[in-house]
Amino acid sequence: MTFVNNVTRQLDRLHIAYTCFPYSYHESVHSAEAVADALHVPREQVYKTLVTWDPATRNTFALCILPGPRQLNLKTVARHLKVKKMVMATRKQAEAWTGMKPGGISPLALTGQECPILLDEEAYCWDEIFLSAGQRGCQLQIGVEDVVQLLDPALIPLS
Repeated sequence: MTFVNNVTRQLDRLHIAYTCFPYSYHESVHSAEAVADALHVPREQVYKTLVTWDPATRNTFALCILPGPRQLNLKTVARHLKVKKMVMATRKQAEAWTGMKPGGISPLALTGQECPILLDEEAYCWDEIFLSAGQRGCQLQIGVEDVVQLLDPALIPLS
């Protein structure tokens, strides 16, 4: 059976090449590193999408996409966005804002959202990276150039 959802339909409509990598989702497989291990691919090639927000405005969100093993530098995010402080959204906030369960949040499913998207500049170390397909249990391998063209992210060092 072929995996199909709104993200894959959009990529098909735009003629963007990708490969689906389904895996058996389990609560213990919730980090990008665990997903990389489940798929037997390099941990640095599986990118996680973290939702951050500005506590001063309480409704300004940003998506930060970085390699699974890396830790997000929130001060760098705040500096880039020219705000005093950015914090990690709680699981509940991230789910409410994105409409997706944590562990399945995909920037590819949020292309219509009005928010900054930041991509770690190390993505260009790879021809292709893995991103969530927009639901738990499936990753998409997609070209970095296609991700940049589709999302128009700011390319900065996020860790």
